[in-house]
Amino acid sequence: MKKSKSGSHGGLDYGKLREKGIRPEDIMDFSVSINPYPVHERVLKAVKDCDLTRYPDSGARELRENIAGYEGCGPDEILAVNGTSQGIHLIGQAFLDDKSNVLISAPAYSQYRKISELRKTRIEEITSVPEDDFRPPVDRMIEKIKNDRPKLFWICNPNNPTGTYVINKDLKKIEAAAVETGTIVIIDEAYVAFTRDEIRFRDTSANILRLNSMTKDYGIPGLRLGYIHGDPGLLGEIARYQPEWSISAPAQKAGIACLKEREYYRSTWKQVREETDRFRNSLSGLGLKVYGTESNFFMAKLGSRKAVPEGAEGYAAQLQKKLEPRLMQIRDCTSFGLPDHIRIGVHSMENNNRLLDALNEERSIWE
Repeated sequence: MKKSKSGSHGGLDYGKLREKGIRPEDIMDFSVSINPYPVHERVLKAVKDCDLTRYPDSGARELRENIAGYEGCGPDEILAVNGTSQGIHLIGQAFLDDKSNVLISAPAYSQYRKISELRKTRIEEITSVPEDDFRPPVDRMIEKIKNDRPKLFWICNPNNPTGTYVINKDLKKIEAAAVETGTIVIIDEAYVAFTRDEIRFRDTSANILRLNSMTKDYGIPGLRLGYIHGDPGLLGEIARYQPEWSISAPAQKAGIACLKEREYYRSTWKQVREETDRFRNSLSGLGLKVYGTESNFFMAKLGSRKAVPEGAEGYAAQLQKKLEPRLMQIRDCTSFGLPDHIRIGVHSMENNNRLLDALNEERSIWE
């Protein structure tokens, strides 16, 4: 069930599940952070009624128009992508080469580094640390941008895996530094729907590209759908690298239907935030260090040891082994360099309580 320690993201390994005779739908997968509420019936109907005998609109015009209405911009400021991971790779193809350098706000989603490595780009990371509750070091980011003048600055906001959020005034400072150096700032907002509206960054400028995940917002990961919001000139450069018909017809129809049912989805995002707070508070009572979050997931530290002894297994991997017979999966943060940390994607209250009970029974691992 569990990916190897070197796995770079959450989610189920379907091949291993088949080997064990386990159905994917039987797993409570807390390793991913997807809207746990049911897909709206009109979205399901839109997919069902989709004509599969015709090619989809390669430019996804109607979908882009609907996204633009939601974002308050023009359709030429939107590029629909096959999930944010495709967006990340398209951006790298468009702007990076072996003469470029990039800066990554870490710990971070592995694909920022992966596309940079594929393009043979020089990489530097600026890392937030558990001792400071993973607060992003904004002043150091700005200093790095000004001194190193990177081609791209990758920052996830709210951040995966930490759940931290860089507030508006700090993003404006980063933006100003990037304008000064000609750096393109990629703000990965894959989880921003679950962030409180009053703190959300809304600015747009010629050097900021915002990545958004409809997959996560609307709970449709099987369709793979997202978009990049930014300057039409930059989007034109990125679109040159996108294969035709990247967005399937069912995905386009589902995206349009989701946006039309935004009031339903807004209510689910609010309920997820409330459940996240409740679940975090419950876990704190088990002796875990539970970090703050501005999304539908959060991190927790198992135990109080400062470091994992050489050759020893992290508490996160040990816990996952105990959870496997219960058909539960959490995100072992070893691949982020945090072997005693876990990331938990919030589910329904019922499932969250089941995980809470399981963690309580297995707390001897880290105590």
